[in-house]
Amino acid sequence: MEHSNTQSGAAKVSILMIGQQVIMDAYLCLLHLTAGILVESIFNAFATAAFFKFVVFSIFEMRYLLAIWKASSPLNSGEGWEIMRRELSVLYSRFYVILLGGILLMYELHNFLRPLLLLMYSFWVPQIMTSVIRDTRKPLHPQYILGMTVTRLAIPLYMLLLQHYLGSRCFIPRQVLTI
Repeated sequence: MEHSNTQSGAAKVSILMIGQQVIMDAYLCLLHLTAGILVESIFNAFATAAFFKFVVFSIFEMRYLLAIWKASSPLNSGEGWEIMRRELSVLYSRFYVILLGGILLMYELHNFLRPLLLLMYSFWVPQIMTSVIRDTRKPLHPQYILGMTVTRLAIPLYMLLLQHYLGSRCFIPRQVLTI
């Protein structure tokens, strides 16, 4: 956020990329909370992870999303607060419709969960396309790119390595396996 704290810096960043990351973190927050509720013995650990994901997406990423939206919005600051408020409510409405629609889509298309996850994890594609279309250089700090890539891929890699060394069901609690 500090790297693109100016209007021109924020305008280089793809709002779709940040929006996709916000949606992913919201889903992960809900997933952690649900897993903690379902398996009572691990509730504290999963509730803590859900809380941190909630803080990340609701405070930091939404603030960044708003900064990018404001930089790319065609509205001038002198056009009135009412128009800006209306546009902001449209942005929030779109966010929550996509969030709830994605949950319904994943439920209905649970047989195609792998392609949906691949689509969710292709969050860099909108930024690549935005950089090409706008012919911009250095829209994101390299630390942000590396940090987001490593942290987003850590969970799938961790799960795959665990399954490789400890077996395919190693991360499922024994109580759930006996049901």
